Amino acid sequence: MQPDSPRDTPVSGTYSFDHADLGTSKGSADAFVGSRYAGVLDKIVVDGATDTPDFRLAISGRSVPLHTDFHAIVDGTSGDTYLQPVKARILNSSLVRTVPSKERRTRMGTCGTGRRGGSGAIEDLLKTAIRTDPRS
Repeated sequence: MQPDSPRDTPVSGTYSFDHADLGTSKGSADAFVGSRYAGVLDKIVVDGATDTPDFRLAISGRSVPLHTDFHAIVDGTSGDTYLQPVKARILNSSLVRTVPSKERRTRMGTCGTGRRGGSGAIEDLLKTAIRTDPRS
């Protein structure tokens, strides 16, 4: 602890947990989360990953495997968290999203190839969002 400047207190460690509830709405999001962090209290660098073998959206009810890798900066004095970037894989498709520092929420809407990154098949994303099999 830095008594004269608590914001400069060094922090570091690792954490992991099984069966994390990452869902913010109806649907399944039982995941494994693991990461490592280091820095000072007002700028903690976090690198981690999540694995959600049974990810599903309430709208479709279909489950697909979801893996993410993330890099975040956390201000431990305010709780502000900035994701930069999040890399996700749904089935065989990749998505990449960087959240600008003023945004509080993001949508993983990048698909296909291009300057934002990501590649994959529309069928993989359709399996996540619709009730019927997109190949039928």
